[in-house]
Amino acid sequence: MEARSKQVERRSRLAKLAALLATVMPASVATDGLVALRPGLTGPPAELQDGDIVFRRGVDAIGRMVLSYGDRPRFSHVGMLVRDDGGTFVVHALPETSVDDGGVQLDRLGAFNSPLRAADVGYYRVRQLSLEQRREIHRFLIAQVGRPFDLRFKYSTDDAVYCTELVLKALAQVGVELTPTLEAIQVILVDEPVFAPDALRQSELLQDLVSTTM
Repeated sequence: MEARSKQVERRSRLAKLAALLATVMPASVATDGLVALRPGLTGPPAELQDGDIVFRRGVDAIGRMVLSYGDRPRFSHVGMLVRDDGGTFVVHALPETSVDDGGVQLDRLGAFNSPLRAADVGYYRVRQLSLEQRREIHRFLIAQVGRPFDLRFKYSTDDAVYCTELVLKALAQVGVELTPTLEAIQVILVDEPVFAPDALRQSELLQDLVSTTM
């Protein structure tokens, strides 16, 4: 009985996501070539740290939906890096789909920025974070893994999170509050402003690691 209830709940969440996509994504976006895979993606910088931010331009329907907002945004998704002896990982929040359980996930960087998922990738660092701040961000992000994705896109609540919200709240944990400086967008069916990944990328507190290391 419990398994059946979970299946019904999962179908309900998928139906809500499908309805949101159909409402907000222009029909032309899916075929206009905005997210065609390019031959080679920029590789990650050599010295990545806990708390560095990685953006990607998604190639799926949800990525195309996000790219339909704003003034020609570069990226549609964002996550934050954590490192340990096992390698470099990305903590990020994804909506549930037919092939993905969704929520806050821990993925290897190579999976996050794979050409199968990304048409473009960017690596950024918040200026002047201390070692202790990075450690606190690491602890916070690991504790978020498994938290549900926020289909309501409400920054004002903490029971679920969307991708940009996760990064912003990780930074807020260490006293870096960026929300007052970011431009928000208004999304149909969402009753409060939403912070898009590309708005975060354009923050003056972020340093482009690829541009500064080339």
